Amino acid sequence: MTIVAFLILVVLWAAVLIQPALRGRVEGRRADSIGDFHYRLGVLGRTGGHAALPVGPGLPSHLRDAGAPGSRAMTPAQRRRRDVLVSLLVAAGLTLLLAVLGGGSELLFLHLLVDGLLAAYVGLLVRMRRLASERRAKVRYLPQPRAPQLALRRTASS
Repeated sequence: MTIVAFLILVVLWAAVLIQPALRGRVEGRRADSIGDFHYRLGVLGRTGGHAALPVGPGLPSHLRDAGAPGSRAMTPAQRRRRDVLVSLLVAAGLTLLLAVLGGGSELLFLHLLVDGLLAAYVGLLVRMRRLASERRAKVRYLPQPRAPQLALRRTASS
């Protein structure tokens, strides 16, 4: 019975660890940080140094208006969080199914462990969202300084 639980854990960890590596290869990410750095420098050079700005209510209005078209796309961090949540949900479902079908106390313990991990992760996500919302409500950006308007001075000698 412990061999079955061990195999289940190996499969779950493989799914969690192999998925990001395969996605990185499919998306064409560079394996080394130096190559990635040079690639990003080239992209910045082609754009004149202007990167896309994040959009949100916490940004100043002059920055908020600059990048409106890409506001619906998920960030890589959001995709990772979604993938981890889905993986934990699948693991919880599989371990529940195995615990019901197998009936062993080890499988029930494994299911309770995965449920605990899922609950802790959801709790962290909720806490992170609350902190971000609180930060948006409290943080105010200072107005951007305007370019000085210099008046022409008249002198008595001219």
